[in-house]
Amino acid sequence: MAYARIDGIGGQAIDAVSITQEHPLGFRVVARDPTYGDGEFVYVKGIIGATVGLACTFNPYTGVTALTGARAKGLVGIFMGTLIAPLFGWVQVRGSAVAKVATTVVAGSTVYLSGVAGQLDDAVVAGDIVYGANFATADATPTAGFAVAALSNPFAGDTDNA
Repeated sequence: MAYARIDGIGGQAIDAVSITQEHPLGFRVVARDPTYGDGEFVYVKGIIGATVGLACTFNPYTGVTALTGARAKGLVGIFMGTLIAPLFGWVQVRGSAVAKVATTVVAGSTVYLSGVAGQLDDAVVAGDIVYGANFATADATPTAGFAVAALSNPFAGDTDNA
Protein backbone atom coordinates (compact mmCIF):
# COMPACT_ATOMS: atom_id res chain seq x y z
CA MET A 1 0.00 0.00 0.00
CA ALA A 2 1.30 3.39 -0.97
CA TYR A 3 -0.97 5.87 0.78
CA ALA A 4 -0.10 9.53 0.22
CA ARG A 5 -1.77 12.26 2.26
CA ILE A 6 -4.19 14.42 0.29
CA ASP A 7 -5.16 16.81 3.10
CA GLY A 8 -1.78 18.48 3.40
CA ILE A 9 1.90 17.71 3.18
CA GLY A 10 4.49 16.89 5.77
CA GLY A 11 4.26 14.84 8.91
CA GLN A 12 4.62 11.13 9.40
CA ALA A 13 3.90 8.85 6.42
CA ILE A 14 0.89 6.54 6.77
CA ASP A 15 2.96 3.34 6.75
CA ALA A 16 5.77 4.76 8.92
CA VAL A 17 6.33 4.35 12.65
CA SER A 18 8.22 6.77 14.88
CA ILE A 19 9.80 6.70 18.32
CA THR A 20 8.94 10.42 18.51
CA GLN A 21 5.33 11.58 18.59
CA GLU A 22 4.92 13.65 15.41
CA HIS A 23 1.19 14.46 15.61
CA PRO A 24 -1.39 14.93 18.37
CA LEU A 25 -2.90 11.61 19.50
CA GLY A 26 -6.25 11.07 17.79
CA PHE A 27 -5.22 13.32 14.85
CA ARG A 28 -7.04 12.30 11.65
CA VAL A 29 -5.78 12.53 8.07
CA VAL A 30 -7.06 11.48 4.67
CA ALA A 31 -4.76 9.69 2.23
CA ARG A 32 -5.08 8.03 -1.18
CA ASP A 33 -3.69 4.74 -2.48
CA PRO A 34 -3.74 3.97 -6.23
CA THR A 35 -5.23 0.51 -5.59
CA TYR A 36 -7.40 0.97 -2.48
CA GLY A 37 -8.58 4.56 -2.99
CA ASP A 38 -9.14 7.10 -0.24
CA GLY A 39 -8.83 6.22 3.41
CA GLU A 40 -8.93 7.96 6.76
CA PHE A 41 -6.33 7.33 9.46
CA VAL A 42 -5.97 8.09 13.19
CA TYR A 43 -2.65 8.71 14.97
CA VAL A 44 -2.10 6.36 17.95
CA LYS A 45 0.43 4.68 20.25
CA GLY A 46 1.76 1.20 19.54
CA ILE A 47 1.27 -1.99 21.53
CA ILE A 48 3.27 -5.20 21.86
CA GLY A 49 2.47 -7.54 18.96
CA ALA A 50 1.03 -4.91 16.60
CA THR A 51 1.84 -5.62 12.96
CA VAL A 52 0.49 -4.42 9.62
CA GLY A 53 -3.10 -5.52 9.04
CA LEU A 54 -3.97 -6.46 12.62
CA ALA A 55 -7.11 -4.95 14.15
CA CYS A 56 -7.11 -2.97 17.37
CA THR A 57 -9.36 -0.98 19.60
CA PHE A 58 -8.12 2.52 20.33
CA ASN A 59 -8.85 5.57 22.45
CA PRO A 60 -8.53 8.74 20.33
CA TYR A 61 -7.99 10.88 23.43
CA THR A 62 -5.08 8.92 24.92
CA GLY A 63 -3.90 7.13 21.77
CA VAL A 64 -3.83 3.82 23.64
CA THR A 65 -4.39 0.71 21.50
CA ALA A 66 -5.17 -2.94 22.26
CA LEU A 67 -5.29 -5.87 19.86
CA THR A 68 -8.87 -7.00 19.31
CA GLY A 69 -10.13 -10.27 20.70
CA ALA A 70 -13.41 -11.83 21.67
CA ARG A 71 -15.67 -9.37 23.51
CA ALA A 72 -13.44 -6.35 22.78
CA LYS A 73 -15.10 -2.95 23.14
CA GLY A 74 -14.25 0.36 21.51
CA LEU A 75 -13.37 2.09 18.27
CA VAL A 76 -11.67 -0.28 15.82
CA GLY A 77 -8.81 0.40 13.42
CA ILE A 78 -6.34 -1.53 11.28
CA PHE A 79 -2.61 -1.03 11.94
CA MET A 80 -0.75 0.49 8.98
CA GLY A 81 2.74 -0.31 10.27
CA THR A 82 4.50 -2.62 12.71
CA LEU A 83 3.49 -0.38 15.57
CA ILE A 84 4.98 -1.96 18.67
CA ALA A 85 5.33 -0.02 21.92
CA PRO A 86 6.70 2.63 22.39
CA LEU A 87 6.26 3.68 18.74
CA PHE A 88 3.66 6.03 17.25
CA GLY A 89 1.81 5.59 13.94
CA TRP A 90 -1.49 5.22 12.15
CA VAL A 91 -4.57 2.98 12.15
CA GLN A 92 -7.06 3.00 9.30
CA VAL A 93 -10.70 3.74 10.18
CA ARG A 94 -12.35 4.48 6.82
CA GLY A 95 -11.94 3.11 3.32
CA SER A 96 -10.65 -0.21 2.00
CA ALA A 97 -8.25 -1.71 4.55
CA VAL A 98 -6.16 -4.84 4.17
CA ALA A 99 -6.93 -6.82 7.34
CA LYS A 100 -5.54 -10.04 8.80
CA VAL A 101 -8.21 -12.76 8.98
CA ALA A 102 -8.37 -15.74 11.33
CA THR A 103 -10.01 -18.12 8.83
CA THR A 104 -11.62 -18.06 5.42
CA VAL A 105 -14.04 -15.18 4.86
CA VAL A 106 -16.60 -14.47 2.15
CA ALA A 107 -16.84 -11.19 0.22
CA GLY A 108 -19.83 -9.15 1.38
CA SER A 109 -19.98 -10.78 4.81
CA THR A 110 -20.18 -8.95 8.11
CA VAL A 111 -16.97 -8.53 10.10
CA TYR A 112 -16.70 -10.14 13.53
CA LEU A 113 -13.97 -10.23 16.15
CA SER A 114 -12.20 -13.54 16.56
CA GLY A 115 -10.51 -15.30 19.45
CA VAL A 116 -7.14 -14.72 17.75
CA ALA A 117 -5.61 -11.39 18.84
CA GLY A 118 -5.97 -8.74 16.13
CA GLN A 119 -7.51 -11.05 13.53
CA LEU A 120 -11.00 -10.65 12.10
CA ASP A 121 -13.50 -13.25 10.89
CA ASP A 122 -16.97 -13.60 9.38
CA ALA A 123 -18.13 -16.36 11.75
CA VAL A 124 -21.21 -15.11 13.60
CA VAL A 125 -20.48 -14.81 17.32
CA ALA A 126 -22.99 -13.08 19.59
CA GLY A 127 -21.56 -9.83 20.94
CA ASP A 128 -18.54 -9.79 18.60
CA ILE A 129 -19.89 -7.91 15.57
CA VAL A 130 -17.80 -5.03 14.27
CA TYR A 131 -20.28 -2.32 13.32
CA GLY A 132 -19.28 -0.17 10.36
CA ALA A 133 -17.29 -2.90 8.59
CA ASN A 134 -17.82 -5.66 6.06
CA PHE A 135 -15.51 -7.77 3.92
CA ALA A 136 -15.09 -6.33 0.41
CA THR A 137 -13.15 -9.41 -0.72
CA ALA A 138 -12.76 -13.02 0.27
CA ASP A 139 -9.66 -14.17 2.13
CA ALA A 140 -6.41 -14.47 0.16
CA THR A 141 -7.11 -11.13 -1.54
CA PRO A 142 -4.71 -9.41 -1.82
CA THR A 143 -2.57 -12.14 -0.22
CA ALA A 144 -2.91 -15.30 1.87
CA GLY A 145 -4.24 -14.67 5.38
CA PHE A 146 -5.67 -11.26 4.52
CA ALA A 147 -8.85 -9.76 3.07
CA VAL A 148 -9.96 -6.25 2.19
CA ALA A 149 -12.44 -4.84 4.71
CA ALA A 150 -14.60 -1.83 3.89
CA LEU A 151 -14.48 0.45 6.94
CA SER A 152 -16.65 3.35 8.04
CA ASN A 153 -15.44 4.30 11.53
CA PRO A 154 -15.96 0.77 12.90
CA PHE A 155 -16.57 -0.08 16.53
CA ALA A 156 -17.18 -3.15 18.67
CA GLY A 157 -19.36 -3.15 21.73
CA ASP A 158 -19.95 -6.62 23.18
CA THR A 159 -23.56 -5.76 22.44
CA ASP A 160 -25.28 -8.78 23.99
CA ASN A 161 -23.66 -8.07 27.38
CA ALA A 162 -23.22 -11.79 28.07
